[in-house]
Amino acid sequence: MDSSFLADAIRYIEKHFKSYFSFILIKNGYLIFEAHNDRPYEEKSSQLLKACCSLLTKVLGKPGDTFNDKHSDLFNLRSAAKSIISILAGIAIDRGYIKSIEDRVLDYLPQGRTQISDERWKDLKIEHLLTMKSGIPPIESGGIVLKMILSDGDWVKFILDLPLECEPGEKFVYNSANTHLLSAIITNAAGMSTLDFAKEFLFAPLGIKEVYWEKDSKGINFGGGNLFMSQYDLAKIGYLFLNNGVWDNKMIVSKQWVEQSLKSYHEWIYGFNYGYLWYLKNEKNEKTGEAYITYSASGAGGQKIYVIPELDILLIVTSRTSLVKDNSHILNDVIGKFILPSVG
Repeated sequence: MDSSFLADAIRYIEKHFKSYFSFILIKNGYLIFEAHNDRPYEEKSSQLLKACCSLLTKVLGKPGDTFNDKHSDLFNLRSAAKSIISILAGIAIDRGYIKSIEDRVLDYLPQGRTQISDERWKDLKIEHLLTMKSGIPPIESGGIVLKMILSDGDWVKFILDLPLECEPGEKFVYNSANTHLLSAIITNAAGMSTLDFAKEFLFAPLGIKEVYWEKDSKGINFGGGNLFMSQYDLAKIGYLFLNNGVWDNKMIVSKQWVEQSLKSYHEWIYGFNYGYLWYLKNEKNEKTGEAYITYSASGAGGQKIYVIPELDILLIVTSRTSLVKDNSHILNDVIGKFILPSVG
């Protein structure tokens, strides 16, 4: 790889996206380039809003990690954690804790069998959660997520109390409620927290030792985000998928699940398609015009795993999140402008 293109990539990011924490590039399993920003930029308005929200949640004794970018030396992955939830769902199916993605969601949520707000909940399947086609109102909009955070802490019950907006499977709507229900399903099916399940079957085999994951008052780790990891451990997640679920010659998640996860179930915006909580896209080398299939995990503000399987490349980025303006789309430009052209 031509290092001048990689240096140009950092200059481009520092000019257009000053809020990144770290940028690492892995080729053929080797860490070949990294850059760090000790003082990532954040607008004063975003700082003030985060401070107010954090103070409110502390005063009320509620979880407040939604507004934190770091926990010790670990980075908040935001929605990039959804791709990890997808892997955990696959492991749960591989190991028989969950029978099938065709199973009904309510069969794994005992509290939902007697108290549902809408009869259509009975038709909701695990597959609908994985593909963002549940029909559940998106908790990211209309202040719903804040109401959830400030509720009694039982986030699963809060979600189950929401009436569906449409029939399950009818429409794609990005929604962290889906992945929080997946976390609850894994917890109930395996008889342990999602974090403990991840530690035993995913993190420990990959040598990932330091993690923190926010949970609700019922002990359900938040499936929508607030999982904190180092950028190097995040790279291990990408490398696992790059190698079809195998790590050190041991299958962690089945190749079949990896392949299912990286199929397109919805054509989305900006050229992206959506798999099982992974983004898919054909990226074009702006130097040669040649296109490459890429897939990625993505979190608000610029938390990224980019995988370019044909070239055996991983790009990992962590960033400070703005609650006012998310300019992290700049990172998507880096692949075609610099990373692909750098390959000789």
